Amino acid sequence: MPATERMTIAERHKYLRRMAETYHRASRVERSRLLDHMMVATGLHRRSLVRLLRPGGLERTPRRRHRGRVYGPAVEDAVRVVWESVDYVCAARLNAGGTEPGRPMSACGPPGS
Repeated sequence: MPATERMTIAERHKYLRRMAETYHRASRVERSRLLDHMMVATGLHRRSLVRLLRPGGLERTPRRRHRGRVYGPAVEDAVRVVWESVDYVCAARLNAGGTEPGRPMSACGPPGS
């Protein structure tokens, strides 16, 4: 892999899983050399590699709790009304000046009309 390309997280974990067995069987001097090589290959700091190479360090754990709603149904209803009033505009078309370039929100008329 060229030095300019970076490994994805999945590629990095796959590489470290392969290297972990060799790392654990190696002597202290060999482990140091392996860590140097893995630092260059992955771009991770030495301490991060040691942490990941511990037993269970490469296990990916799911989130313990899911995020709940931040706003209640009243806010959701208000957002829906605004969204419908601007003709279901998507986020890509929104900007600071209004719904379309050069057309401020005030040109659309008063709310509710």
